Formats: sequence, C-alpha cells, structure tokens
Amino acid sequence: MSTIPGFAPLGNLAPPLPGLPDQADFNPLLTRTHYFDGRLLTAADLTREQLYLDQRLREVGRGLGAGVVRGLEVALVGGHISIEPGLAITAAGRVLEVRAPLPVDVNDRARIALQNDGRFANLPHGLFALLLAYAERPQGVAEVFPRDLAERTTRHDVDEEGVQAWLWSLPVPLPAAGQFTLRAGLMRLAVQGALDAFGLPEDAVALGVLAISDNAPRWLDQTLLRHAPRRFPGPADRQADLKRQYEALLADVLAARLPLAGDFAATDYFRVLPPTGRAPKAAFDPVTGRQRFFPEHFLVSVAPIRQADLDLVQQESLRLPPIDLARDEPVDLVVLAPLPDQTFGRLTAGLLREPPADPALAPAAPPVRLPRLDLLALRLYPQPPVHARDTDGPDWGVLWDAVDADALVFVRRPTRAAETGISAIRIATGAPVAPLVDDAAPPDAPADALPAPGDTANLLLDEDALLLRRVGFARLAALRAPTDAEGEAALAELRADFGAEARVALAALELLALIERRFDPVLWPTLLATARAGTLARLRDVLVERREAEAAVRATAIADGNAPPAPAGTAALIDELAADPTLSVALPDALRLRWQALGDPA
Repeated sequence: MSTIPGFAPLGNLAPPLPGLPDQADFNPLLTRTHYFDGRLLTAADLTREQLYLDQRLREVGRGLGAGVVRGLEVALVGGHISIEPGLAITAAGRVLEVRAPLPVDVNDRARIALQNDGRFANLPHGLFALLLAYAERPQGVAEVFPRDLAERTTRHDVDEEGVQAWLWSLPVPLPAAGQFTLRAGLMRLAVQGALDAFGLPEDAVALGVLAISDNAPRWLDQTLLRHAPRRFPGPADRQADLKRQYEALLADVLAARLPLAGDFAATDYFRVLPPTGRAPKAAFDPVTGRQRFFPEHFLVSVAPIRQADLDLVQQESLRLPPIDLARDEPVDLVVLAPLPDQTFGRLTAGLLREPPADPALAPAAPPVRLPRLDLLALRLYPQPPVHARDTDGPDWGVLWDAVDADALVFVRRPTRAAETGISAIRIATGAPVAPLVDDAAPPDAPADALPAPGDTANLLLDEDALLLRRVGFARLAALRAPTDAEGEAALAELRADFGAEARVALAALELLALIERRFDPVLWPTLLATARAGTLARLRDVLVERREAEAAVRATAIADGNAPPAPAGTAALIDELAADPTLSVALPDALRLRWQALGDPA
C-alpha cells in the first residue's frame, strides 16, 4: 500500500455539490464506454468508443501541425493531374495517406458531373486550390437482427476511409495575363498572409493552385498554398515558403526562355523575392563588372563560398524580411558562388590581400571569413576601373567558370553588417544608405534608441555598427562641443566623411581623453585634418606611447626616491610630432602654428 499522502487543495474529481462550482474541465467528446461483466452493449456504446479513439488520434495530428509530411508531388500533363504517393496531416488532425499514384482526369467531365450530383459538366473559369481531402464511403452488407419475424432489413457493413482530390475555388480573379505574372502576384499575397483567409476545409490539405480557363486547365503551381507541417506560420516559415515558390517559378521562367540566356531583370517576372534563393548565372559577370538581375539601386556583391557553408548561410538569411522589388529602398545582397571544398582555396588564392603595414590605412570593413578580399565596386552597367589590380579579372574568370550554371545563390544581409560572415566583391552600387549610427538621431537621443523605420534588417548589427551607436560623432560632439564656427564646420565634415568609420570614431574618442579642454579651439580642425590624411590613428598611438613612457619614468623616479620629472605639455608634444617626418603625423603648418600660439601653461 502506498504511503504517499494525498493532497488536493482544490478538491477531487467527485461530482460537485449543489451550489458549488466544478473545479475540473470535462470534454463530452472524450467520453469512453465503461465496460463490465453483464452489461448489454448497444451500437451507441461502441460508437462512443470509436469517437473517443478518433478524437484522441486527431489531437495528436493537431499537435504535429497541418501540412505535407512527405511526397504528394503533383504534376499537370495535358488535362491529367497526377498525385504521387505521400503523407499529410489536415488542420483537423486527420492523417491522409496516398499509397499509390492517384490519377485525376480533369477532361473526364461525365465522371466529374457524376461525383458532383450533375454539376460542373463544364469547368468554371478561375483559380482553384488543388486539395487532398478526407473521404469515407459505406461498403458491404450487414443484416439487421429482426425484432419481428416479418421484418427483415439490411444496412452497410463497414465505413471505408480514404482520400479524394478536390478543386476549391479561390476568391482571386484570373485575368487574361501570363501565368508567370499571376503566380508572382500570388506569391506576394502569400508572403503578406493574405492567402490564409481563404478558408480551406479543415479536413483537407492544399497541394497547389490550378488555373482553369476556356474550359481547360492551363497551369499548376504545386508550391502555392502547400507547406510542411506546422501549427502556426511564423515569419521564417513564410520566408521558406516564398523561397520554394520563387525557385519553382524561376525554373519555369528559365525553361520558357530557352534558347535565350538567363540574362534578365528580376522585375520582368517577380514582384517580391525571398531573402535567399537561386539566381541565374547569365545575369552576373564579375569579370566585366556587370549584373542585370537586381535593380540599380540595390547594393549587390559577389563572393565565393564553400559548398559546405552554403546551407548555414541561407538559413541565417531566412530570418530577414523578403525583398520587395517595388520599393525604392536599397537592399544589401551578396551573390554566392559555391565551390567544392577541395577547390575553394586554390581558386580564391589570387583574391587574397596582404594586410597593410600601417593599421590606420586598413579599410574599415566588417569582419569577413576570406581575409583581405578587396571590394570591387561595379554597376548595373560596368564602369571602369572594374578590378583593383590586373590579376583580379583572370582569377575571377577561372573561378566563375568553375561554378555550375544553376548553383548561384543570393542572400540578403543587413546593410551595415556581413551577418552571413562572408567576403564580397561588390557588383552593383546605387543610392547611398544612411549609416546606422548615432548621427541619425538627435544629440539627446538615448544610447539604446532604435534606428529610424525602414529596413528591419538594420537591427542586426556588427561590432563596428554597435560602437558607432555608442560613441558616434554626435555623442562626441555632445561631450566636447566646438567653440567656434570653424570647429562646427570641421565637426560637420567629420560626420559627413567619416560617420560610418568606427576606427576613426574610436581614435577621436581616445584623443578627446588625451587632449585638455584648453585646446578645444584647435581640437576638431586637428581631428579632421589628420583623419583626411589617414594619420589620426597614428597621432593617437604616438601620444599614447609618449604618455605611457612618461608614466614609466615618473614611476621609476618615485620608486628611487627622486623628484619625478614634469610631464611634457600637450602643445609642445604635438608640435614635436608634427615636426618629425619619421612619425608621419602630417599636421598642416597652419594648425601647427595655432598649437604653438596656444602653448602650454608654465
């Protein structure tokens, strides 16, 4: 006997007393028969047991989510639709299985009319969802036990379950336009969630969309309305659906354009693109510096990538919003050229760069996997110079020939960050995008304020973008405001020319900590002059080295019991640095004289 004490603070499952509420929730649909010896079983008792088991199984199906589990590919050849074997779960939780190919002859009007009580002898004009639906039919003969010797009746013996194909009319007009235009329009509605309101039957699963005109089927898209099992569609699910729909439509477009090449604009056939998908190789040429597929104002780059990394990069991009081709906002894209792992290092060796000796001369670029790959700025129409050095063209030619014709993939990435972690060669530059920095906000904006509305992908920041949000030039100006018009003009030019340069902002922040406030009249002009000369980081490094050396000398003198030497004045130190050509500070003479005039306190 159990020794565990019972504890039911809210009562037990006994029937509630009159006037008191019932603390439990009972479902009449989940009632099962209580069996015991001597009980007379009726049809109602056994039917109740069937309903109980059916409801329990459908609960499991609803928990798994509605959609196609496997198989059930459909194809339209002439007027015949074929449904391949597979498995699906309906929204009501029923499991639908097709064990052998299921043919559907849409041209057999007599059979269609017979199955629909004489209706639909002619096929109606419009768009239809092709559904796989649950069906049952009576089979066999069972004799009823007579209550009277004169009474003798029969009923059907069993209920046989199965599946059947349906055409469900969609409330979307079918204009006299090409199928590519219509399918692209439906893709746009699907990504917006507008197709969710069509009210498909709960005991059916959508396998695609069929267009019927002139009393005959015209085309079938097996990606529209079809999806994998899921309970509720999330943003990533819609992007994955859009990717499947786009790639199916792209394959049909390329097949229809044969023998023409795939050199066309995406806007010719599409209204919206997924954040990642296939791209026609013929529309891109990194050797001549040209791409035609994406709009001119998009920021498009091309980069080699290992085939083993491609799936991960695409999964990361599926978290970003879709690409609306009708909007004028720039979108940052990378066209990936997948290469086998064994040839990736060999074919990309000619694109590697040695790091510059002076870190201040290194370009402020986001972190990349392929080190020092120079960005190659190209346009929708090529404009020389295309390549940074003469060897780039041949290297890219060999690499491009090694990429399969249908292997090219584009991925969307945040405007300021290589979130996919790949290096890129830019092959399209359009309208400039305002950097996601503190400068876009008023000086009194909080540090954690969100960026202005626009591309939501901007919310994904790299470490440089995060630094600029914290210590951009707007924040530095709030700490050390210019004292005159010349300082304000220098600050404005710094923000315009270097607002997106995290290294420049960091060097300026450190110099603000090293230079006393009495030198504010020459502070911002000095920062601007050295930033333009590329010596701002050098000036900071030398000042830090001198101050560290002075601190070491002072510490040694104090330890020896001697009087520590006075530190060198900032004005004298900067004058010394500007006068020494080996230090490469490159301070203009006019600014050097102003530093001398301000001098150091005696």
